[in-house]
Parts: sequence; C-alpha cells; structure tokens
Amino acid sequence: MIIRGTLRVPLTVFRGVAAINSMPWRKARSKAERYSVTTDDDWTLSLYRVRRSERPVNGPVLLQHGLGASSYCYHFPGRSMADYLAGHGFDVWVSDLRGRGENRGPKGRNRYDWESDNYLDFDIPSFIKKIKEETGYQQIQMAGHSMGGVLLYMYGIKYGTDVFSGCITTASSLDYKAGESGFTKLLSMKKHLSKLPWVPFGTWCRFITPMVGRFKTRVEAFNYNPDNVSGDIARLWYANVFQDISPGVLRRLATTFEQGGFSSKDGFEFTKNAGQFKAPLLAIGGDVDQQVSTSAIKNTVETLGSEKTKIQFIGPEYGHKNSYGHADLLMGDQAHEEVWPVLLKWLQDHKPEK
Repeated sequence: MIIRGTLRVPLTVFRGVAAINSMPWRKARSKAERYSVTTDDDWTLSLYRVRRSERPVNGPVLLQHGLGASSYCYHFPGRSMADYLAGHGFDVWVSDLRGRGENRGPKGRNRYDWESDNYLDFDIPSFIKKIKEETGYQQIQMAGHSMGGVLLYMYGIKYGTDVFSGCITTASSLDYKAGESGFTKLLSMKKHLSKLPWVPFGTWCRFITPMVGRFKTRVEAFNYNPDNVSGDIARLWYANVFQDISPGVLRRLATTFEQGGFSSKDGFEFTKNAGQFKAPLLAIGGDVDQQVSTSAIKNTVETLGSEKTKIQFIGPEYGHKNSYGHADLLMGDQAHEEVWPVLLKWLQDHKPEK
C-alpha cells in the first residue's frame, strides 16, 4: 500500500505531461445520444446511441470495446463502424466500461479497484437491460472486440444467450495458450501489478502520440499492423482511444494462460463451461494479430455449444488485400471495405424480431 501511495504522485504528473503531448490530436466524440446507466454496485456508466431514424428497422446492436480501449474504437471520428451500421438501418449502442470518460463510481471509492468480474456481473448486464428498456426489443445483437468479445463469451456462458439473436467476436479467445501471444508477458508481471495504483497504458499512449506512425515499432505492431494504418489515424487513435487499466483486470485476464483458461474470482472456469454458449456466432480474426492467434480463436469456437458458428480470418491467405493485426480490424485503412461488410452481413442475417 505504501508503494502504491508513493507511485500515485509521479503517475499523476506523467498523466499531465501526456495530456499536453497528445493535445494536438485530441478530437471531440462523434455525434451520438448519450444515456446514463446505473449498475447494481452504483457505478454510473455511459452508453452512446447512434441511429439514423427514430425506429431503425434492423433492431439494436451493442458494440463493446476491449482492454485499455473505449467507446471511441467503434465510434471513431471519421472512421466509425457505429455510423456505418446505423447507415444500414441498425440501432447502434456503444458502451464505455467503468473507469472511462464520464463514468463515475460510488462516492469515496478507489477508481481503479475493480476486476473483469465487475465488467461481467455489473456493467454488461446493465447495458443490455437499458437497451431492452429503450428499444422494446427482448433480444439484441452484440459485437465485441478483443476483451469485449471475451466478455461476450463469458456473459453467454455464465448468464445464457437467450437475449442474443446474433453475436460477433473480433480478435477474441477464451484461451490464449494456443499459438503465440504477446500477452504471455502478463504471467511474469502478475506479482508486480498489485503495487500500482493503476496501469498507465492510456497515459503512455498519449505521451508517445507525437511519435506514433512515423516509423515502425514493436509497440505499434502489437496493437495493429503498421502497414495497414496511416500515420495520422494512428496518432488520433493513440490520443483518443486508449485508457489506463485497473491492475485487477490484468491479474484476472492473466488466468487465460493457466491450465483451465479464463476464470472468475470465485473459480468459475469459462472454457470448461463453454458449451453453455448457444447463440449464433461469427468469430473474426486477423492473420498477423500479435495478441490472439488464429488457432486460439478457432479453439475457442470449437468448445462452444452454438449450433451455428462461422470463423472468418482476414488476410491475403483468405482472399483479402491486406494483412490485419489487432485494432486495425476496426480502424485499418481498408477495414471499411474488407472487415466491416463481414460484420454487417452477419448482423443483417440475425436481426432480432420485436
């Protein structure tokens, strides 16, 4: 606790410097209707609605960001999948998990004291409940990127999939041991994470924003294929999308490399119970993703109980012009032509009935 208190001041100073560095690339959020959602543990979260009419004909779809990201990744200024789907008749809802943007926790509570279990047991159910209340639909569709897709798997396994008419995961797996993953370093870092008041991932990204996209680095290759993202978009992404992380979330996600794969704090093993996930599922992956391999994605899909699944890898080997890493599946220079239509077709084929 003493170490965490000592680190709080320099980390706060670092945040200030990073904010100044990234200021030229900070952009206002794209137009959306903002809804406040209160969870059962008294967090107030933001849910953004993007639609082109009062009653979109294709029904609601929830877009869920991943680890260290925010709603900006799906509703990015000038490159918004949310706008794209709304333009095709969907009622699009983009969420922000706790600890981001305008979200606020209970008074007096440490801002970074949660784990991924809190996302699963409080945030996701609250988003789904709000969407059903506002739209009148009893079923919705949900698409998640990276950890957002992991949360979709976990929710369906733990709480059932009756609420989903269709699901999409992008760059997500319940067990990252198959193939290679840059996240293996989490194993050696677990014992150190508890010493930090927060993990300054977003702060670091904002700090280096002026240098991003000017030459290829391993850091950028970990997040996306640099050949697939123009420099100006990369700098905007680093300045606006990435967020700091609760140490507890990383500690919990590191269980993916343990024998049973992802597990909750109470020991519930999601891979062992994956047969409980029964909704129609499209799983998308990039051919050069350094975070989750194509084999890890395939292995997860094969453990599910869904009667209808489809796996779509994106890259030249699979008939596409470009190779894709992790985040560029959402915001790559050609993602709107090579990736987004794949999601659109699945959503159109599985839209819910009111």
